[in-house]
Amino acid sequence: MYDCSKEFLKFYQRHVVLPAEQQNHLRKKRRLNINRLKKGLEEYNEEKGTDFKIAEERIQGSLAMHTIVQNDSNDFDIDVGIVFEADNLANRGAESTRNMFRNALERKTNTFTDEPEVKTSCVRLKYSEGYHVDFAIFR
Repeated sequence: MYDCSKEFLKFYQRHVVLPAEQQNHLRKKRRLNINRLKKGLEEYNEEKGTDFKIAEERIQGSLAMHTIVQNDSNDFDIDVGIVFEADNLANRGAESTRNMFRNALERKTNTFTDEPEVKTSCVRLKYSEGYHVDFAIFR
């Protein structure tokens, strides 16, 4: 029987999986936006007299699993879970927390065409190149 595994691997590397260089670019954008969020949260806390702190960052989705695939429209989804301690959020509800989060992120993303968008389960930051960062917020 003919072994065609080399052809499948070649096809996979050329046409399916996103090249490492592009994956690294998306990872840099993820890190950049986490840092933007932290700085924006510091400003928010100073202005509002609050003390919100990120307890943990969780990298999620296809970027974390190394399964991100090529996409003609560059519609890549960078998923980041942001965890707050429950007592740090006090009585703040989910929507209120996402709005606070958007406000903090917005302070450091004023060069973007679109403002951070509050979605049902995350806050989304869109890049003009087509990809976006989804920040899911957990307590």
